[in-house]
Amino acid sequence: MNNNQTFPRLCRVLEIYEADFGCEERPDGQETMVCVRLLDTTENANLSEHPEYTIRTADQALYDTGIDEGDRVWFDPESGQIEKAAESH
Repeated sequence: MNNNQTFPRLCRVLEIYEADFGCEERPDGQETMVCVRLLDTTENANLSEHPEYTIRTADQALYDTGIDEGDRVWFDPESGQIEKAAESH
């Protein structure tokens, strides 16, 4: 992995969709998981294109932090965690 991609990346949430359990239903007691598709918008001259990431996270975690499609988030590729970025006005 390129060293430039190990620090938190500023991304835009492109899509949020329910994680697929295949033929199986979600097991009883397991929280609803979603997939989040992110577009890296970090300004960096070493990136020739803006990579995309797809992560899996708890739907409730997105709800609790107010993350929705179109939002800007900080994404840490090492931990897989996202955090809503402050909007600049």
